[in-house]
Amino acid sequence: MTKKKQHSPRASDSLAPSYRRQRLHERLKRDEVVTLYSMSEEFGVDERTIERDIEHMRDRLDAPIVPVPGTKGGYRYSRTFDKLPFTKISVGEAIAFALASRLLAAWRGTPLGHALRSVMEKLAPLVAGAVTFPFDLINGAIFLPSEAEIAEYRFMGVLMETCQLNHELHIVYQKPGGVPEPRTVQPLNVACPGKHWILVSWDPKAGDYRHFRLSRIHDAKNTGKAFTRPAHYDAQTHLAGNLGAYTGDEQHTVVVVLSGLPAHEARDIRWHASQTKVELPDGRLQITLQLNNLVDIRTEILRHGPDAEALAPAELRATLAADAAKMHAMYSRPPQPVVAAIPTPDASARVES
Repeated sequence: MTKKKQHSPRASDSLAPSYRRQRLHERLKRDEVVTLYSMSEEFGVDERTIERDIEHMRDRLDAPIVPVPGTKGGYRYSRTFDKLPFTKISVGEAIAFALASRLLAAWRGTPLGHALRSVMEKLAPLVAGAVTFPFDLINGAIFLPSEAEIAEYRFMGVLMETCQLNHELHIVYQKPGGVPEPRTVQPLNVACPGKHWILVSWDPKAGDYRHFRLSRIHDAKNTGKAFTRPAHYDAQTHLAGNLGAYTGDEQHTVVVVLSGLPAHEARDIRWHASQTKVELPDGRLQITLQLNNLVDIRTEILRHGPDAEALAPAELRATLAADAAKMHAMYSRPPQPVVAAIPTPDASARVES
């Protein structure tokens, strides 16, 4: 009696289906005829598993696989088919990939940047073949500012690298109204507690934290000098009460009533993680926030003009009342004449009469 042949255990038994399909593709694109039997022997799986792989490649990945007449379970490609996508991805997933690849400039020049760019270059052809919508149209339909204009992301790579390695960072930073000045800081983490990215660092001389807006950093270099992170630092605790770049030592319960468009926006996008909201009978929205300072919330309320009213704390309300009085005085008088600079036409574009 003939004993049925059993597959011996192989390392490839646990390989993912995507790996088997890629190996099948490599064979088929060389004009080889593959058989269910030979591939099942190679991978240590049964023939039905290989058949399902072929069906998936043909039906889901559009591979031009056809049976070969006169063979037992033989298949080949009916035409040239160079790239096999691992799977079909949605337009939304392709858009996410396109955005990620466009923002890689932030990590340029760092080891992480080289690795990410290498990965993106390898994945791009696969993504282009896997999306059911033309990838070049997706990439062309997305507008992002030029690399020179993405100020907040210019040095993201080196900032994250020094935070991870605990290396001191040399930056050139410009305060509002000031001039760029060199500084050496001990970076702890990069965060976006509000609308802008900041670098949280430790100042050992002052024994305190310092925050730097990324858009105001003109240059950043890893010094390679190691430092010891403060044992008591916890990013979640430190930034819990921040609405923006400022951090305070006090706790404030801020209550704001919103109307019009700001109210609609606050229903969709929270001002702060601590936000609670109450719908008022007249259609306005009341929100309550737990903050550690009143600097950024003051600016946020002023930004919304008469559609935002601070009810508490009294200190914030008094500050906003003073701001409103100054604005009232400014708009009550005739506007002061402003001499606008007249741009000089480009000589190359000037037309002589």
